Amino acid sequence: MSRRTSTSGSLSATDRSKPAHRSMRSVARFGASLACMAAITACENGPNLEQRPPTAKVAPIERPGYTVGTVFRQVSNVDGSVKDWQVLKVGADGTVTGRNADGCTWTRPADPLSPATEWSGCGTGLWGSGTATIASVSGDLWPLVPGNEARWKHTSKSSRGNGYVETTRCRVGGPFAITTRLGELNALKVTCNNTWAVRTSWWNAEHGEVRVLWMRNTDGLRWDTELIGEERPAS
Repeated sequence: MSRRTSTSGSLSATDRSKPAHRSMRSVARFGASLACMAAITACENGPNLEQRPPTAKVAPIERPGYTVGTVFRQVSNVDGSVKDWQVLKVGADGTVTGRNADGCTWTRPADPLSPATEWSGCGTGLWGSGTATIASVSGDLWPLVPGNEARWKHTSKSSRGNGYVETTRCRVGGPFAITTRLGELNALKVTCNNTWAVRTSWWNAEHGEVRVLWMRNTDGLRWDTELIGEERPAS
């Protein structure tokens, strides 16, 4: 039986830092957008990731479920550091609370691609801790099928009182064949973006989310993580 699991929560809440000055942020974002258009392969596909035609038909991928205690083993393709995360709690409504290897703790709704609603201990910056309220959700990504879209309007507030309103949009693309640390896999790609970052992930029916790129418009690639295994608690 396929394992409908995911690693996506670990990257949804770990870097909430925002540029302090809105006009400077806009200029930097415009410049970064031009850079992405000039090098679309690097921005969309990521470093050393070749997307090829799939080797077989890719069926719709169901939304993953989670088991408390499960550890998702991940590694950074940037510096080789450990990027594991562990499921701490699963609510009756599917809400997941997790903890990253660096101590960052976060909570998000049942949809693993939804914005996080709470995070703490995620660095020492302005947005190292905070909360978010999701005001509205439109569309549905699940099961993942090319062309599916979803949109979240949310208000975020840091523990220091700073706040902003944002809209995150996600769209499913593919299918593709990709080379991963787990082998050659057929996958669907989900691209999520808002006004300050782009998060691209590749999903496989058996392993869930197998690779994630997270690019901030002001300073480029911040994350490139890859799944290398999964440890479930003893029954």
